[in-house]
Amino acid sequence: MVELKNLALDVLQKYQRTEEQHYVTSYVQIALRDYETWQFDREQGTITKKGKGGSAEMASTVTSAYDEWDNM
Repeated sequence: MVELKNLALDVLQKYQRTEEQHYVTSYVQIALRDYETWQFDREQGTITKKGKGGSAEMASTVTSAYDEWDNM
């Protein structure tokens, strides 16, 4: 995933000065946001699993960032 992020940044730099800048910029920003969201969700899931037993309430509060985005 880190390699994909670096490739996306390279694509952005290549197309920075063309007519397609808007589309490429949007695509790269979305790809980076999705990667960072996935990474954050993964880290939060790991932290939740490492807790001492945890409670059902704690587990239910960890929602996907995609769900939060849809509810905006």
